[in-house]
Amino acid sequence: MSENSQVPEQVIAIKPKAIVEIKKLLDQEENKPVYLRIGAVPGGCSGFQYMLSFDNNKNDSDHNYEIDGISVVVDNASVPFLTGASMDFYQGENEGGFTFENPNVQDSCGCGCGSSCGC
Repeated sequence: MSENSQVPEQVIAIKPKAIVEIKKLLDQEENKPVYLRIGAVPGGCSGFQYMLSFDNNKNDSDHNYEIDGISVVVDNASVPFLTGASMDFYQGENEGGFTFENPNVQDSCGCGCGSSCGC
């Protein structure tokens, strides 16, 4: 557990399909990164804007845990937005990508324009 005892050890869950895709992406990286960095900030049509990147650095304030051999880091500012969320991978006929299910989303418009459109 991190230094803040109120932060769960696993901030965001990563589902099996997402783990497979992350490992594929890691295998394609030239400089093998050490961490999968996940972040979130309020905004966007889904209620949050999610950030995924590979990183070789971990800050002292990052929360770090391992899921199926993947070392995950979440910055301290993103913890309240990601706690209890899960990440999955969707593969459709023509496109695919990572998806997030987040119980912390209070309101989202669903129209694609962002919640500032007034719809």
